[in-house]
Amino acid sequence: MPFRTVGLSFGLTLGAAVLLCGTALSVAQAKPFMIVGLDEKVLWDDDGKSVLSLPGKDQVLIVDLADPENPKIAATLQLENSVVGPPVNLDIDPSGSVALVANSVDVVKEGDAARGETIFRRKELGCVTCHAIGGIGGKVGPDMTSIGASAQVDYLIESVLYPNRKIKEGYHSVIVETKDGLDLSGVLVSESGDELILRDATGKETRIAKNNIQNRATGNSLMPGGLVDTLSPTERLDLYRFLSELGKPGEYDASKPDVARGWKLFVQTLDLTQFGDEKVLKTDLADAKWVAAHTLVDGRLLKDDMTASMDGLAWRDPQAVFAAARFQSAV
Repeated sequence: MPFRTVGLSFGLTLGAAVLLCGTALSVAQAKPFMIVGLDEKVLWDDDGKSVLSLPGKDQVLIVDLADPENPKIAATLQLENSVVGPPVNLDIDPSGSVALVANSVDVVKEGDAARGETIFRRKELGCVTCHAIGGIGGKVGPDMTSIGASAQVDYLIESVLYPNRKIKEGYHSVIVETKDGLDLSGVLVSESGDELILRDATGKETRIAKNNIQNRATGNSLMPGGLVDTLSPTERLDLYRFLSELGKPGEYDASKPDVARGWKLFVQTLDLTQFGDEKVLKTDLADAKWVAAHTLVDGRLLKDDMTASMDGLAWRDPQAVFAAARFQSAV
């Protein structure tokens, strides 16, 4: 059956109607609903005004969110072939109770937090560069230590898919054009009467004299849209599940103070072994030879991270990897 148009209309009862080839499947209840495409292609635009086209085969779920802790699938629609016809303009309930995001039901049931943590740590995604967990990580975006305990799953998903929809206070970017021709952007670290300090997406801080500012404007989030487009549906569920567990009692409670999560690694190559281990141990941790490494939330330092520290050093014949952490202990 070719899929023509998916449309919703909301009255006082928040009833939902889905049109398939002229046949209407109605689900009318005085409850909020979530409309979900399993490949996570949103059905609505950012204004919540129109349905967007979904190319290819897909499945759409209508999820009853009357009880947020126990969401239920009210209907499942299998869509075949390609979408034809223009988008449908809709009137959306002003309460904003319709969440057009990925399937939070599947996140809870199928997502794997352990796999999600490894995805969060991937360098190409840049999550660790921008966000801190348990005091370790970047300071470009909001701290994630307790995000899972303080936010609903659908909010987390929407924030990942559409970072500009709900930007946390203090994390809008500041865009500056200087009189000497530089274009700079970043989150505002501090501001005085004479200067402001911006932190860019890499964590680099730049001081800008106010008397050198030509134009200044407020921008969107530094987090780019489409960041998870390269992930498979399963990987996305795993990532969302990991985020949803942060701060909750258990192995993803990053608020525990007795865990060393920030380490430094030093690769002892053959040319350094002649000086013995003492040479490594006496090298200050601020020295560039020590490379930063982050543990898992529970404090485990992965062997893969230690192995990765030797990348590019094979020609110097690595002999050992030293790991060091600096911490304080209450007496």
